[in-house]
Amino acid sequence: MSPKAPSPTKRETGPCEGFCEHAGQRWIYPNNLPIRGYQKAAVELALFNNAMIVLPTGFGKTFIAAVVMYNFYRWYPMGKVIFVAPTKPLVAQQIIECKKISGIPKADCIEATGAISVERRRAYWTEKRVIFATPQVIENDLENDVLDAESVRCIVIDEAHRAQGGYAYVNIVNQLQSKNPGGFRVLALSATPGSDIQRVQQVMQNLLINEVMFRSENSIDLMQYRNDKSTRAWTVELVGKHKAFVDRFIAMTKPIFKELHRAGLTYNGDSIERVAKYTLIKAMQGANNNQLERGTSSRGKLKFLCAAALSLSSKFELLTLYGIRVFYSNITRGMAETRAPIKTALAGKIEYDKMIEEMKALFGEDIEPDPDKKAKADLLQGHPKLIVVKDLLMQHFKENEGKQETRAIVFTKYRESVYDIVQTMKAYDPIIKPAAFVGQGSGSKSNISGMKQREQIELVQRFKAGDFNVLVATCVAEEGLDIGEVDLIICYDTSSSPISTTQRRGRTGRKRSGNVQTICTKGYEEKRLQKAGASRRQVEDQLFKKENYTAYRYHNAPRMVPEKIIPVCMEHKVYPPDNDDEEEEPAPKKKRARKTKDNDETGMKDLVSSGFVTATKLRKKKLDVEGDEKAAKDHEQSIKKAYKATKSDTSKATDDAFSDDDDTMTGDVTLVSETPDSKNAQGGNSFNTSNPVIVDDDEETWDDLWTLPPDLPKFD
Repeated sequence: MSPKAPSPTKRETGPCEGFCEHAGQRWIYPNNLPIRGYQKAAVELALFNNAMIVLPTGFGKTFIAAVVMYNFYRWYPMGKVIFVAPTKPLVAQQIIECKKISGIPKADCIEATGAISVERRRAYWTEKRVIFATPQVIENDLENDVLDAESVRCIVIDEAHRAQGGYAYVNIVNQLQSKNPGGFRVLALSATPGSDIQRVQQVMQNLLINEVMFRSENSIDLMQYRNDKSTRAWTVELVGKHKAFVDRFIAMTKPIFKELHRAGLTYNGDSIERVAKYTLIKAMQGANNNQLERGTSSRGKLKFLCAAALSLSSKFELLTLYGIRVFYSNITRGMAETRAPIKTALAGKIEYDKMIEEMKALFGEDIEPDPDKKAKADLLQGHPKLIVVKDLLMQHFKENEGKQETRAIVFTKYRESVYDIVQTMKAYDPIIKPAAFVGQGSGSKSNISGMKQREQIELVQRFKAGDFNVLVATCVAEEGLDIGEVDLIICYDTSSSPISTTQRRGRTGRKRSGNVQTICTKGYEEKRLQKAGASRRQVEDQLFKKENYTAYRYHNAPRMVPEKIIPVCMEHKVYPPDNDDEEEEPAPKKKRARKTKDNDETGMKDLVSSGFVTATKLRKKKLDVEGDEKAAKDHEQSIKKAYKATKSDTSKATDDAFSDDDDTMTGDVTLVSETPDSKNAQGGNSFNTSNPVIVDDDEETWDDLWTLPPDLPKFD
């Protein structure tokens, strides 16, 4: 039974209502591990400011969050602390990691998801003090007044670069600002705060940030903790039948793009390989606004052609960047949909039907990716990238054979591509043992179902355990997830966004040197890779210049500590409370007690049970003795004597754990510190640590047994 923290003797009212002045004299910093200066500086900054902490992946952002949460948990005994992360697996991971780092009791923490009913969540908000959840859950419960906004004192926002537009992070902060006049602390965490400085400024405004701490891998105070990462890009060229399929698809779609170009909607080309998706989106807007050249087709027809061109452009990207099988699976599914623009555009085209038949003949029954099926055809002919992936993985595992346990991740954008790579690489088992890792969503337009949260967690655990050595994943594995130690990252595709590029690179090089390999299709992806690298360097350079975001700071961020109080840092070893990591076991079945002879070791009569049980149960124990009033009285006196002895020893052990000079603890405090073989100094009784004395909450003696201040953790 977890002890209930007594109410603080003195609290602030007004802007710092609920602040415990006793706990607020200090802020605790764990020194279980070697102290890193940048982490300690980040914690101190975040305790007294709405701060955005930007650190590369693998440099301990979760540690910073856990320490800040723990101190607000101490400072506000009745307040709520919230941790939000964008995905369920990330939420599940963070609650485990934070409890390992901080001294917050497990009984006060809860993981809230949309699968939990509203009534149960309402009870959690009342009973629990530290909530880990996805942003959609917090947003909905704030809107419906399920969560009391006024009780929130600190909110940690992971992957804060998402706080743009209509994302839930933005609405959460807006609701807290309007419903919580007492103030709350915001801690935003990200490895990549934005693809450009304008987006970083927008995130600051949306999250009410007034201080930014930015570090890159080249920062002086991070370099001693950095592991080397070797990077290389490979370029492949489409040849043979694959190149012929690409040329034929360009030819059959050319009339559509010519029509759009003639209408003045696509200014930079009249074929599918020259028109970007963004241009087609703008063209559709132009058709809606009737921005057309004279003598062209009607607005309705052009709107249809824009929609068809946009769909065809996506299919062309699959064919050139991901392979024949991925293209076939996606386009045949699109053609099966009713009233789809692509179906109207390609229906009846003899050239299209002929190309599809040739693709089926090339792969036979293996034409569609199926990771659970052993392929008969040569799947490497699907795309030249597959050959490079196979060679890189084979070389990596052969070089490390017998040296160290090693793993690899292959990142790709589409689920069909994930399954294509997994099925292809399974032909090289046992050297390459791949597994697919995708998101939870299951769109109606996809025949590939998502993975449940339980399946994702189980797969990651098996990957760490070595059941698989290659994880083929979509972007779900890019953000924050603890995948384990990975030595090789293969980027099957490229992105012009520096966020995705940085997240992928961050999956390796955490505890030892890493290797990042990127594969590009010649003529299609080189510019993306160059743009991503240039954007990342530009954002880093601009973030180092504080004048670029000084004007966007939120100037009304609350201090959350009374002005008369200046908390002092106290470094201590902090551990989770006892038994927090132990799983609850079902109570064993009760066995009928048997009469035994006097126990010489305990000195108790046969009518007295050996071992310690709850005092309440001891008092209410019924004797299986009929008509023996003397035995009953002897039993009652034995209980009182044993209980008083235990109470005295426990209070003495608790008092000795405190020094006379200050409030810090100099020793571990437990209710029963003796081993089963040790003797009680007073009575020589053997203590059974598996069954200690516990006093119920309603007992008057509870304060005697538990005299520790609620704000102090267990120290060494």
